[in-house]
Amino acid sequence: MYLTTDIGTILYREENFSPDYYIYVVDQRQNHFNQLFKLVNYFKLSKSKFEHVPFGTVNDQKGKPMKTRDGKNYKLIDLYNDLLNKLSENSLDSEIVSTLAKSVLTYSDLVTKRTSNYIFDIDKFTNVSGKSAYLFNIHK
Repeated sequence: MYLTTDIGTILYREENFSPDYYIYVVDQRQNHFNQLFKLVNYFKLSKSKFEHVPFGTVNDQKGKPMKTRDGKNYKLIDLYNDLLNKLSENSLDSEIVSTLAKSVLTYSDLVTKRTSNYIFDIDKFTNVSGKSAYLFNIHK
């Protein structure tokens, strides 16, 4: 099923955009792209170069990958608001809390190797000691 949809997508992009290079940035579980690229090459559907750049999954507290497809995923705005609420417990200025929340989101992604899976734990990433996002600049 995925392959037919992906082939259709490539045919559409070839006809409408003619890209030289396709880069698929999706989680490492999506290993069907290797088959897709071989099919495209075998049937000469494109002269473009294809590459899969895999990344690890961000998992919930139970260790299960957060999925965007089912529509029940933790939205970024909800995560940001939860971070604001958690960081506000420290009686910090709202501007500092906002900066820290953004730092936590950025840090939690950058501290982990791109291909590693990790559990997003608000308590862990807002901890003032150890590996956390509490390194930030305040501008007057």
